[in-house]
Amino acid sequence: MRKSIFDPFSPIVPMAKFTTRLLDSHPLAPRAKSNLVILNYADVLTKPYLAELLLTEVQVYDVQVAIKGKYGPVFVGKTWLGKYDEKGEFTASDPNNTKTLSG
Repeated sequence: MRKSIFDPFSPIVPMAKFTTRLLDSHPLAPRAKSNLVILNYADVLTKPYLAELLLTEVQVYDVQVAIKGKYGPVFVGKTWLGKYDEKGEFTASDPNNTKTLSG
C-alpha cells in the first residue's frame, strides 16, 4: 500500500499486518473444498499509517481460493465486513453480503 492515501506518488510500504491460514473449508465459503486461504486482520497495526487506522475501525476478513492460472495460482475471493473479538475471531456483520476482490 502507498504510505499516504492522499499522494498517488508516495512510496509503497509494507503495512496492514495479517495472519494467513490455509484451510480445507470455512463456514463463510461452504462450497470451497480445498486450497482456501483466510487473511485475518485482527492485529493490523505496524505503524500509525492512516490506512491501518481505518482498518481498525472498518474491520474486514478475506477468504480466498487458489485457482489455476496461466503462470501459477490466482487467488480469487471475497471480503467480509464485521468485527474481531478479543481472541481475534471474526464475526461477519452479514455473512451473505460480501465485497468481491481478486489478486
